[in-house]
Amino acid sequence: MNEVAVLVVLAAGEGRRMGALTASCPKPLLPFFDRAIVSLALDRGRRVKAGYRAMNAWYSIERALDWAGDHADDWNVVVEARLMGTGGGIRNIWERAGQPQGEVLIVNGDIISMLDLNELVQAHRDSGAAATMAVCPGGQEAAVEYAAGSVVSLPGHGGRARRVQAPTEGVRGTYVGASVIDASLIAEITATPSCIVRDCLSPALEAGRDVHAHESDDFHADLGTPARYLDACALMIADDSLRSRAGIPPSAVNMPGVWVSERAAVEDGVSLSSAIVGPGVRVRTGAEIEHAAVFGCEVDGRAQNEIRFGYAAVSAEE
Repeated sequence: MNEVAVLVVLAAGEGRRMGALTASCPKPLLPFFDRAIVSLALDRGRRVKAGYRAMNAWYSIERALDWAGDHADDWNVVVEARLMGTGGGIRNIWERAGQPQGEVLIVNGDIISMLDLNELVQAHRDSGAAATMAVCPGGQEAAVEYAAGSVVSLPGHGGRARRVQAPTEGVRGTYVGASVIDASLIAEITATPSCIVRDCLSPALEAGRDVHAHESDDFHADLGTPARYLDACALMIADDSLRSRAGIPPSAVNMPGVWVSERAAVEDGVSLSSAIVGPGVRVRTGAEIEHAAVFGCEVDGRAQNEIRFGYAAVSAEE
């Protein structure tokens, strides 16, 4: 497959909905099993040929740069002086790449997905559209309306933006955090904080440009809240094939419904259920961990329905 001009992984967000966990750490760098969340997006991106590949950074910049130096030295890191949103962040990276013509592949760094990015790029090329969004039917945030392979309605400023001569009704689906956009549309984004949907794709729809909907039933999970994070953990704990596809190693402890890092210590006489025991954890005798993920801390009591680090913990109850 011919290379895309630019590959963007969006990783600048603060992640306020994760509470105290992101007080000093950007959400994309929070741990997920044995790695940072954004690592999964970078791994998928490495399978795509690209003329220029980069992730952006804004919140806790020094920590982001240190992490990238250790784990992603094959990626460029574009630092934002102020948070530019998805639209401005993509425009910044495209400008840093030299404003090349061609396709810009965009991946959200805080969504876990098994979507094949090469298939997405090929679907975009086959469609002849100005942009392509990966969507799944239905979902918790079914904001994309599409019919016959084309997006017909998207959230816009002050309401929904509809494509000219669009069908009256379409299927509602959820954007799964990956898209391909022609550089000619990226060039129309102002170099200010903006949203790629509301300030780029929605105006394109209203102007009659074709935005293709690439329907996918591959696993994806938005980790935007503690509850969603733990739900995604539970799904992957229960499915060995999902963890294998994500490059996550097998559990160091052979217990159903549990994943334990090889860099964790679990004493005898503990109760674990739907639990992630991450690197740097010691679980003391008598401890109970249920529907929880713990990292870099000692557990000597009960951890239930929570995410716990050495410096903070948040409840997943919404």
